[in-house]
Amino acid sequence: MQAFKDIAWTTALCTEDAKDADGNPCKTAHLVISDWKIPFDFDEWAAQLGFDTKGPMGIYQYCSSRLSRPYCKQAVAEAATRLELDPGYLQPYEKMASFYVLRLLAGIHYKKVWQAWTRIPMTDNMLKDEIFCLCVVALHPELYGKLHPVGRNNRRVCLEAIALWRLPKFSVMQFAHPRAMSTFRKEQVHPNSIGLELQYHKQNSDTHYWVFDDPSVVNRVIGKSGARRWFELQFAGPTAVKHLIDERLKHGNSIDPVRPFAEKNQYVTYTLP
Repeated sequence: MQAFKDIAWTTALCTEDAKDADGNPCKTAHLVISDWKIPFDFDEWAAQLGFDTKGPMGIYQYCSSRLSRPYCKQAVAEAATRLELDPGYLQPYEKMASFYVLRLLAGIHYKKVWQAWTRIPMTDNMLKDEIFCLCVVALHPELYGKLHPVGRNNRRVCLEAIALWRLPKFSVMQFAHPRAMSTFRKEQVHPNSIGLELQYHKQNSDTHYWVFDDPSVVNRVIGKSGARRWFELQFAGPTAVKHLIDERLKHGNSIDPVRPFAEKNQYVTYTLP
């Protein structure tokens, strides 16, 4: 990462016409980095890290093509030529490093990427950033559990990880509940820091959002009839579990498949029907 940090990247501010949530005209702004060119070779950089691997040069477009949701596909594709000015946004050196880091990840076999992760340079900012996290799960959804808790608690990132998940016997929600996110890289992470990161983008800033307690997310991770992943309920939030139980009872379905996992759930404190 130091090689990218040592370069004085030249940036310029760009503005665009847009409309707010109520349809009123407004301006948005983002940064561009002159030339978007890294002055050292990818292969040499990768070799210094101990990798002999290649990924596609148009890495943001490649990641975009692998995502499942239209908004995410568009946002990632646009990120190839823009650096957002959101709170906590990536620094120019982190943005430029992301092109090589993602290319490196793209060239690693998914069965080897978990073990290789510690050798790949990352910053906390990158692992919190929505766009970078979307790219990571597009390449290797199993790396969802390696993202910063802020990244894991991002609804779009979690939904993409669920849609692309390719480890059917392993839980996605095991990485998304608060106890699993209490530490990161051996450092304590206060729950409020996750909530506060997200509150800035929410209209109802007096409430915290937890992806593991979102019924719409949990319903998707459980899956469709005939391929239910009931074991995910062991790590789901109490609101989401109650919503699922109420829906089953409302439609005359048994909650017997749900009960063993809901009873193991440490967040569910109410008595099951």
